[in-house]
Amino acid sequence: MNKCARLATDLELLAAGELEGKRRRRVESHLAACPACRRALAAWRSLLAEAVVPAGEMDAALESVDWPDVAERVVA
Repeated sequence: MNKCARLATDLELLAAGELEGKRRRRVESHLAACPACRRALAAWRSLLAEAVVPAGEMDAALESVDWPDVAERVVA
């Protein structure tokens, strides 16, 4: 397995802001020399940025639900 393949999960974590310490430094060092991994990181960041919009819409939709009514219908 090549180094890029071994770092795939770490790229996801870095894009999400969840990679720290020695692992983060190792990935950042690799990114300095690897255009393919930089593109993969950019793709993850783009995907995560787009996921934020639907999450906000989902929050608004959930707030509009009449939860006591839903509970009554489930119990019935």
